[in-house]
Amino acid sequence: MNGRVRSLRGFAVALCVASAAAQAGDLLDDYVRLQAGDFTSEVQARQDARYQVAQWHIVEIWRAQDPKQRWLYTEAWLAGAQGPYLQRITRVAQDGDASLVASRYTIPDPARFVGAYQDPGAFAKLRIGDLAALPGCEVTIVRAGAGRFEGGTVGDHCGANYKGAAYAVSTLVLTADGMTNWDRGFDAAGHLVWGPEAGGYQFRRSPAPDVK
Repeated sequence: MNGRVRSLRGFAVALCVASAAAQAGDLLDDYVRLQAGDFTSEVQARQDARYQVAQWHIVEIWRAQDPKQRWLYTEAWLAGAQGPYLQRITRVAQDGDASLVASRYTIPDPARFVGAYQDPGAFAKLRIGDLAALPGCEVTIVRAGAGRFEGGTVGDHCGANYKGAAYAVSTLVLTADGMTNWDRGFDAAGHLVWGPEAGGYQFRRSPAPDVK
């Protein structure tokens, strides 16, 4: 009888472990499903002149590598620009059962991948080892309700030198309708030197527009 009880307890523990693993997997899948897509800040820009029309294209690459981590390519444009102002690759991985960590990487010779959001297979020629990590710029992400994720960098650990900044801060809110992305740079004294002061860029999900 005792052996049977121990067996049942062991089975219950195994079920709990399997359930936790499944929930963690769902967390990653749900996040990538919402994060991948085409986004525009056109509505916000029409309503508030402090914001420009920006368009972000985010696609998943290297899907078959490892189910516990996913890779995303981001390409961001300002309307009318001759080239993107942002190209990066992000690794999203589980951090326990309740959160994700998005680690950011720069791409060598990024110009050769302009427009590659339309052809993710182009990244087959790029190796993970070719990427350069941005230490301290990791974004911790949690589920904040049904169909909603929130995340951000931690403290002043994300180094930056653009426009005299000493560090950068990023926050993200992601929903089924779109995302709010707020990137700012601060000097060593904590003064804002770039990025919007009033709040983040509000992006709505959209078909992929041609902004070139």
